[in-house]
Amino acid sequence: MQKITLRKFTSLIAMWSFLFVAWTGVTLYFIPQGRIAYWVNWKFLGLTKTQYGDIHQTFSVLFLISMIFHIWLNWKSILIYLKNKSKKLVFFTKEMILATTITFVFLFGTLNHIAPFSTFLSALQDFKDGYENVYDVPPFGHAELLSIKNFCNKMNLDLNKSFNLLKQAGLKNINKNLTLKDLAVINNTNPSYIYKIIKKAKFDDVKNTKKVKKYPTQTEITGVGRMNISTIAKKAGVTID
Repeated sequence: MQKITLRKFTSLIAMWSFLFVAWTGVTLYFIPQGRIAYWVNWKFLGLTKTQYGDIHQTFSVLFLISMIFHIWLNWKSILIYLKNKSKKLVFFTKEMILATTITFVFLFGTLNHIAPFSTFLSALQDFKDGYENVYDVPPFGHAELLSIKNFCNKMNLDLNKSFNLLKQAGLKNINKNLTLKDLAVINNTNPSYIYKIIKKAKFDDVKNTKKVKKYPTQTEITGVGRMNISTIAKKAGVTID
C-alpha cells in the first residue's frame, strides 16, 4: 500500500470512528440512568443504552488505533509544530503551552467541580433526574436482572398468582427462572410492563406473607448514591434528625 493511500485511509478511518464516538458519547450523556433505561427498555433511533455503550467502546478503540497511525504518518509535520523561528526543536512552544494549559484546566475544573464545569455537570444531572417524572422507576436497582421467582419473593408477590396474571396478559414462555429482562425480550416488551402485570399478585392472607417476611414491603428508594441527606429523608418520609 502506497504511503499516500495509507495516509488517506487512516484519515478516513479516524474521521468515521470519531463521528461514531462523538455521536454515541453525546447520546450517552443525555440518556436516562441505567436503572431506568434497562427497566423500560429505553431506545433511541432503535438502539438501547447497552448498544450505545458497546458501540462507543469499540469505536473508541478504532479511533485510538487510527490516531496512532495518523501521528506516525504525520510525525514530520508534528515536529514542525514544535520548532521555533530558528528551526530548533522546542517542546514548550507557545502553542504547546496554551494547548496543555487548556487541557489541564478542563481536567482540574472537572475533578474539583469548579464552575463552569460544575454548572454543566449539575445541569446534566438535573436533566437526567427529570426522566424519573417521565418513565417508570424500578422498585430497586437492576430489578430486571432478578428471576421471576426471586423478584416475587423480594416484592412479597404470590408466584402462582403472578404466573396466572402473566398468562392472562398473553405472555408466553413463562418460566420462574427467567429474569424479567429475558421474559421481556421474549415477549417484545419491557420489565416495567411485566411488573405492572404482576404487582397485583399480593398474598391474600397473613399466613402466606410470613413466608417472605424477611423482605421489606415498603417501596425502596433508588438512586440514593447521588442524593444528599435531606433529599433521602424527604423521599423516606422522615425528618432529617
